[in-house]
Amino acid sequence: MTSGYLPTFLKVINKLPNTAVSGILTMSSVLVVCTAPLVGYLSDKVSRTTIFLSIGLLAIGLVSASYMQLASETDSTMILIYCLVISFLGNASYAPLLIFLNERFPTSLRATGTAMSWNVGFAIGGMMPAVVSLLSGSLGNPPVALSVSLAGAFLVYLIGAMLVPETRGKFR
Repeated sequence: MTSGYLPTFLKVINKLPNTAVSGILTMSSVLVVCTAPLVGYLSDKVSRTTIFLSIGLLAIGLVSASYMQLASETDSTMILIYCLVISFLGNASYAPLLIFLNERFPTSLRATGTAMSWNVGFAIGGMMPAVVSLLSGSLGNPPVALSVSLAGAFLVYLIGAMLVPETRGKFR
């Protein structure tokens, strides 16, 4: 939902040329490659719940706000910074998820439980472009619709993080 919208957003809303979009997306991808191991490591050192809640709280405000600011930004450096914030927080939110899901299921169910949970989440997330498109018509503004949708998604993420028990160190 976060990085997936960037190519279209940068082309349609910011009207950037292909070369600028590809450069920003390349830097965002490099950041994502660093984000997953870093946040996974932190979830091993601190706790899954602490990381989920921290990232969720940061993301619910900063990702939506970054998209709103990005919509009117013309300075290339600021566009890059907003895109990096979006990419980092959007991907940090699910970096420790596979670890968490593997710890949630006993060995006899681990592959099925993890795969089912992961793919149901992607199926729900896959509906978000349709939701954003529908909201864009009623809100009249794609960046607002995207920000509202993202805030809603991160709110669900935060609720989930508060409801599930800590799994770090409880591998079954």
